[in-house]
Amino acid sequence: YASAHQSYNVQGYLAINNIYINNYLALKHQTVTEALVANNAFLNNEFSFVNAYDSTAEFKFNYISSNGVGVDNSGRSNLFLSSNQITARICVRTSNTPHWLNTVHIGWTKANMNNFIAHNSTVVSNAIYYDSGNPVILDFKNNYWGTTSYEAIESSIIDYHDHPPYDTSNGGNWAIVEYLPYRQSPVLNAGIQPH
Repeated sequence: YASAHQSYNVQGYLAINNIYINNYLALKHQTVTEALVANNAFLNNEFSFVNAYDSTAEFKFNYISSNGVGVDNSGRSNLFLSSNQITARICVRTSNTPHWLNTVHIGWTKANMNNFIAHNSTVVSNAIYYDSGNPVILDFKNNYWGTTSYEAIESSIIDYHDHPPYDTSNGGNWAIVEYLPYRQSPVLNAGIQPH
């Protein structure tokens, strides 16, 4: 699918102070390294931000309001999310890309100090990671999950505990989304920052 904005094979890319409205795919990175995506509004997009194919990005101070997927990370890409306000059907999703194998060092997603309000699932971790068959830990600590109920947070996450057992003989396994400790109240400075 075409995206409203797509970058390919760029180093040091900046996407700052934009508005993406009513797109199937708003912003997509492919082999984009050292990217900063900050202070953007993503409104009513099916996919707001996709980070793919050996990309590295910091995604911070963004506002997402969508009935689709807020952020998707795949294909050996590293993504760090902080201080975002994300309301979506699925706030954060990780997925596999054929022949692009994730490891503990390449292909991780980390999210700290965000506000997540999910219509369906907060985190859907569908990627396989290769670390001698051990489940890889994804750091999702110190976020506000739209609730202070441990049970509600746990049920909004799909990860290692929810997938069928994986054949670890090839060294791969599902990831565990580690969310403890979590915030008891929203992050006050999450979302777009005034200049």
